[in-house]
Amino acid sequence: MMSLSRLIVDRSRHYRPCFSIQRRFYENVYPRVTHFEIDDEPMETIRKFSPCGQYLVTFTRNFGVNLVVAYKCRMAHRKVKELSGGFWKHYFGEHFSCQISAVNKSLQKDFCLFVLESKFLVVASVAPCESQDEEITTASADENDYVSNIRNLENTTFHVISMRTGKLCSQQTFEKDHISLAHNLANNAGVSVRGNMIAILSLYRQEIHLFRIRESGQLQHLQTIGSQCFPDDDMYLSRTYVETTDRNVDVPAPTSLSEIMDIIVPATEAQRVPAVPWNHNLIVGLKQRLLSFLWKQAWNAENRMCEVRSFFHRFDEYKSLCMWKLQIFDDHHLLLKYGSKDYIVSRTGDPLGIPAYFVVYNFISTQIVNVYENNSEGFLKAYENNTEYFFEDKGPHLPFSLPLPSNSFYARESFQKQLSAARTARHAGHDTSIRRSLSELPVAPQNIRESPYFDPALFDYDEKLISHSERLKHCTEFPVKFYSRKHGNVVFRIPTGKKTAVRQGHSQKKLASFLFHPFLPFVITIQHVIYSNGVTSSHTNFHVFS
Repeated sequence: MMSLSRLIVDRSRHYRPCFSIQRRFYENVYPRVTHFEIDDEPMETIRKFSPCGQYLVTFTRNFGVNLVVAYKCRMAHRKVKELSGGFWKHYFGEHFSCQISAVNKSLQKDFCLFVLESKFLVVASVAPCESQDEEITTASADENDYVSNIRNLENTTFHVISMRTGKLCSQQTFEKDHISLAHNLANNAGVSVRGNMIAILSLYRQEIHLFRIRESGQLQHLQTIGSQCFPDDDMYLSRTYVETTDRNVDVPAPTSLSEIMDIIVPATEAQRVPAVPWNHNLIVGLKQRLLSFLWKQAWNAENRMCEVRSFFHRFDEYKSLCMWKLQIFDDHHLLLKYGSKDYIVSRTGDPLGIPAYFVVYNFISTQIVNVYENNSEGFLKAYENNTEYFFEDKGPHLPFSLPLPSNSFYARESFQKQLSAARTARHAGHDTSIRRSLSELPVAPQNIRESPYFDPALFDYDEKLISHSERLKHCTEFPVKFYSRKHGNVVFRIPTGKKTAVRQGHSQKKLASFLFHPFLPFVITIQHVIYSNGVTSSHTNFHVFS
């Protein structure tokens, strides 16, 4: 094994160290020492490290006010006996504390996004709506073509905070709506971020709101996709309605975006245009695009009559589809998942026994590129061979890439093993295994932990106990072991906590969350112990190099 000193000498000889040399450091530098039950930690919810590795974000509630607290990471190399203020103050110093919501709102603890290379932090606060009559809510949903089986409507506010100054830059509120932000509800798939763009999916109103985050931190609304496809559809329809009612003439529909921009009326004139009487029995906007694509696909098939007959047979099913999840695929495309409205707020994940559809939508040209069913073997192969396109490039901060089936032999082997196990499982089959493998799509790249110690080319570990996902894991009394890929021996261990005696007459359930620093050998583990009588306790541990 190459010594650490030799690696340092080799790195000093290179102006820009290559990827393989940088990865060799982590075979020799890893968490060696564990400090159990840090007693000087603040009474706050530890959330995540920033991708740049400079900050640690926590949530807290003080005197009825929600606060976002950021700590500056200072991995100083001092001896433990020299610590005077405790381990927490040794490694972290408070950077800012920002009040982001009113008293009657609560922070969504599962939602925390960094954008523009850790320049800004996006968090969300939720407040319940005032109680409404169920009959009135159902009637309003039917009148506006909303999803009527969603009852827990909320007022959700998104806040953009500058990580440099701690200043609240902008806010955006969605009233009487339902947006999926929790891990157990579609894995945060109600919000997607790529670069300076952020997309928010309204499940209740079935609308996609696109925003651009400016360099100042302001949220700039780009467009709303749902019943409309172009940003100026309302203005065009209003003008068309006025001309056809006043002059009783037919106004041709535009054939390009430039034609639409040519007929835009001034704002003062647009304010005098009356609202268009809307017939909600019509199929418009994105749903019309979807049904048109499915019809053309059936009409152009080789066995046309069979496919057209199948289309009309399943027309009611297609018409009742609702958007479940979304992801910004690139600067021009969205990846959407459609399914039955009966499972739109399922808390057990996506059901595997019902059909769902993946839609690739170009929001610039407003055209649907393709539609795949969730048992499509072709779409599964495309995902396996091009997985890196579903994940955003994390920028220059990290000296490694996220191991995926398309760029890592071990990740592909693990993916194929899971697919094979799903096919041979009880009450499973070919279609069910594909649906299980595609159930995580669209992916939420912001929920992936970034650490070189999750690289399967360097270390082997039990994915049931620890993974790069941010979800809680069941923990055992034994530490999580990381084995070297070179010699197969245990390189280091991460214990989740001290062994605790079970209270007499009370069973307990242990969960653990792991927070890895993006590139340093520093890990925070938080063990949550839940007793049968409802009592809970948590213990924070630090795992450091020395």
